[in-house]
Amino acid sequence: MELSIYDDSNATKALSISDITKALLLEPNNGITNLYAAIAYEFLGDTSKSNKHYNGVKDLNELTLEQILNLIKLQDQLNTGERNRRELLTIAIKKLQKDNPKKANEYIIKRFSLAVENGNYIGALSDWEIIKGFDETNSKSDPFVVFNELLKVVETESERLATDGHLEKAIELVKPYAVASLIEPNTNLSNLISKLIEWENKETPPVTIIKPDSSWFYYDKGSNPGDEWFQPWFLNKDWSKGIAKFGYGGDGEITQLDDGGDLGNKNLAYYFRQSFKVSKESKKPFLIANVVRDDGVIVYLNGTKVITDNMPTDNITYLTPATGTAAPNGGPNDEKNPKRFLIDGDLLEVGTNVIAAQVHQIHGQSSDVAFQLELLASDANPKNYIKELITGINGETILESAMKILPSSIRDSSLTSLNLYLNKIESEETNSLLDEDALTSIFIAQKLKDQSRLNELIDVKLNLISDNSNFTSRAEILHLKRNQLIQSGATKAEIDRIQKSIASPPRNPNLSNKLLDLSEHYTASMFNYKGWWGGNKHDDLRTLPDQYDSDIPFDLRGIIQLNSGKNDKNKSLNEHWSITNKQITYPNEVKEIKVNVKGQKIHFLMGLLFGWNIIEGNRAAELTINYEDGSKELIPILGKVDVFDYWDHDSIAKLTDDKIGWEGTCIEGNRRALTKYSWENPHTDKTISHIDFKSALDNAAPFIVAITIEE
Repeated sequence: MELSIYDDSNATKALSISDITKALLLEPNNGITNLYAAIAYEFLGDTSKSNKHYNGVKDLNELTLEQILNLIKLQDQLNTGERNRRELLTIAIKKLQKDNPKKANEYIIKRFSLAVENGNYIGALSDWEIIKGFDETNSKSDPFVVFNELLKVVETESERLATDGHLEKAIELVKPYAVASLIEPNTNLSNLISKLIEWENKETPPVTIIKPDSSWFYYDKGSNPGDEWFQPWFLNKDWSKGIAKFGYGGDGEITQLDDGGDLGNKNLAYYFRQSFKVSKESKKPFLIANVVRDDGVIVYLNGTKVITDNMPTDNITYLTPATGTAAPNGGPNDEKNPKRFLIDGDLLEVGTNVIAAQVHQIHGQSSDVAFQLELLASDANPKNYIKELITGINGETILESAMKILPSSIRDSSLTSLNLYLNKIESEETNSLLDEDALTSIFIAQKLKDQSRLNELIDVKLNLISDNSNFTSRAEILHLKRNQLIQSGATKAEIDRIQKSIASPPRNPNLSNKLLDLSEHYTASMFNYKGWWGGNKHDDLRTLPDQYDSDIPFDLRGIIQLNSGKNDKNKSLNEHWSITNKQITYPNEVKEIKVNVKGQKIHFLMGLLFGWNIIEGNRAAELTINYEDGSKELIPILGKVDVFDYWDHDSIAKLTDDKIGWEGTCIEGNRRALTKYSWENPHTDKTISHIDFKSALDNAAPFIVAITIEE
């Protein structure tokens, strides 16, 4: 088959038609030949011939499973219409259910996703009735990922009803789904809740902050715009300026973007920035972004990522393709109509704000690209609305309907989480709750901005976490506690105490004193990037304790992070956006790390932040070994010799085994590594009193994870 999704030139089409004609002349009654012809003609836009050949196959059930699956694969590649694809999927499911029910379930989910993609509410709902009854062990799909697709098609259907003048029907349709959406394991309020509140409060509509046809700075040069292009302080001096809608392809663009000039390898990424002012009076708790994107988009508000759609979550550059296409079919993934996203209004600053966006193509042969963004602000109070909805006159019925919508495997725990949030569980019963149920109730409180209940639920969750259980969960919950203290105007001492708790989880009391206890000196969390640096869970070292398997034992609980000197942008680590956002300050040195033992060697598990910048051989840090008799030894730690950036796994892998501390991956599977600096003690007869760790204040920031004394 000459046709492909990336090559639909006239020459290829002509060759494909010629091949089809020859095959049909040879075997005019062959079912497979007719089906391949039908799929090809459908892709080529000849509906009449396509229907003729689809109808020419008397009994699709006579085809083998392999033949059906091959036809489905071709339909997927050519992205043909839903009706015929759904028919073949249904036959495949029936055949698979006999011998491979787990595979059949995967194809039911595939059929469901196809219905969602095409806005087929009835088809999607029919499949969901089957999917929600799946046993977790009988499906490899995350139930929440599939559930989120259901919410998309419900949103599309409700909008259709409202547009057709059936607003009350739209509202009643959405209510139970809006309540069910509270259970999703994230802190984002669903579009359904915002839409429901908006429809029931038409007299107080959201106010416009950014109009759809507003002016933006944009970068369409097909190259890297700079690492901090999305930050408020970035200077877009060489960027162009234009009015939305942006793009090319004939879909109503006002400002034409440059495709790069190579039709077979067009620019993959485009970047946009706009600043706007917000007064104290106009600052609202909820923001609504209506975004037209083709194909994928990421949006940042004041440097914080707030929207990711049709894009990977990690390692994105100007050469990264989108993960999905924006389709011209009016479904949830429509390329022409705006898609709604909710943004936390707390991210707004009184004064100047910056919103930035990047749009990516699915591949370099795409025929069109588009970007437009409208930003609205609302005074809506979802907390009061939802509480009234599920505790009012019809509340019990709505809550029961919401629970029936959810997958059966999470239904009981979801009801527990909702009841916990609503304070319907007695305090003495909370000790027997599951960690996950308590966490879901916290998510609900965060979604609804219920600060007082959030504080109470954080304490419930902390009580459920034993001292030596899940350090990652502990760090996350303590970080929430820290944020609550900041928002409530707590003193610096109170905030510093909670930060110390985040950085220093409890030590195993059975560990040898040769594995130095650094609890009093940890400055950063190993288990949560929010308590260290960066903006994503791939930045922390939460996987290190489970993956570490070297012959030198270490106490792996925290990080002693030090500051750096100024980089080429005249900023130290403490001035980096990911640190200032966290309101953390790292010291230039840490003194008096207690040892009080003798030893032949000292092993340091170490790394650098921004270690790519340091010149090889430059001093990154200094270690001072202090003896009881007052003498000392100074150890220089050299960048790219003794210690490397912990992302620089390739350089560390080239070291001799005795210098490699750990090679592994972050939680998202990206490679990470630490070096082991082993120091031979020239005075084994002396007791080592303590160790001092000092940054050389070069343009890399050193850190120590653990220290072990070898006798």
